[in-house]
Amino acid sequence: MLRFDGTAWQDMGVWRKGLFSYDVNIDSAGNIWASGIGGAAKRNAATGLWQRHRVTNHSYFDLFSRDLSIDPASGAVYVCANAGPGTGGMNMFDGTRWIGFNEATYGLGHPWPFPADNSQAVLCRRSTGRVVVNPTYDGLHEWTGTGWTNLQAMDESRGMTEDSRGRLWNLGPYYALAYYDSTGSWTPVAIDGWGNRIATDKGRAGTIWASTGFQVLRTDGTYRFSRFVDDFQELNPQSDFITTVAPDTGDIVWVGTNQGLALLDARTGTYTWYSTQNSQLPANLVSPYAVTPDGRVWFAFSQEQVSPCRDSAGSTAPASAITSRRRTAVRSGGDCRMPRSRTLKCGNCRARTSSG
Repeated sequence: MLRFDGTAWQDMGVWRKGLFSYDVNIDSAGNIWASGIGGAAKRNAATGLWQRHRVTNHSYFDLFSRDLSIDPASGAVYVCANAGPGTGGMNMFDGTRWIGFNEATYGLGHPWPFPADNSQAVLCRRSTGRVVVNPTYDGLHEWTGTGWTNLQAMDESRGMTEDSRGRLWNLGPYYALAYYDSTGSWTPVAIDGWGNRIATDKGRAGTIWASTGFQVLRTDGTYRFSRFVDDFQELNPQSDFITTVAPDTGDIVWVGTNQGLALLDARTGTYTWYSTQNSQLPANLVSPYAVTPDGRVWFAFSQEQVSPCRDSAGSTAPASAITSRRRTAVRSGGDCRMPRSRTLKCGNCRARTSSG
């Protein structure tokens, strides 16, 4: 950038190398602003230094986010993201603005010293207040607030959670499940299949639920409760599969499949089956993700259009890719709330209840 003072040209420095500058202006404090290919920049009148402003240090920079996690203390949201080849990495929203973890923050973000353009899994740890992330194929690393610590874990993560004892659990893609304890070591736990989802158990201390395409598992590392595809009579083990799990209160968990949704009781081994044939589930291919304190079960499903339902206030709620249903059938124009009853009524049909 060059400035002409009426007599001679003065070099104002380079706001970024190469490419084109499209516009320039000076604010009331004498700071120079420039814009062009690569964003915008401000030259501080007092220091003579340029500060870059672009997507990587001011905004959310990806459209294909694999995972997110919310800090229970601050409410900050951490999201896996990709800012471009050789850049990284991860985003954080503090409630006001987006902050980037990548190699192009220009002092307005945090470093991303990993050979990975994006990240696959992220978790805010309640016990330590720290954030653990899986840069693609580069293990698990913990952000301390000022730097990174290598947790020496498996290369990939399909998801992480923390149990009530503060142990970090990691679910990998290939028959891989392990927990990280206060000694700084990983303990493997047997699981079959490709990892789909992992979540903290709401009813049993130190315990988690995990799912693969073949198996749903409840464990604390020693105790085990498990069900496989062929334990559900509604599934064909030659072609059907399990998707995700969403723990409910007590010993209950919601298990998604490509043929419907199972409400499984780990204490009795019995389950109740919901499908499009015996309820108003919008599709058979479902993936439950959470049960919120108000009793709603949140799940994703594969179907382009469904009929709208009404909430408890009588307002019509449009269908979307992520749908909330409480513990009962959603009748046409009816209530979306689900009572605690284990039996689902829909017209003259009942959900099938089976023993495992």
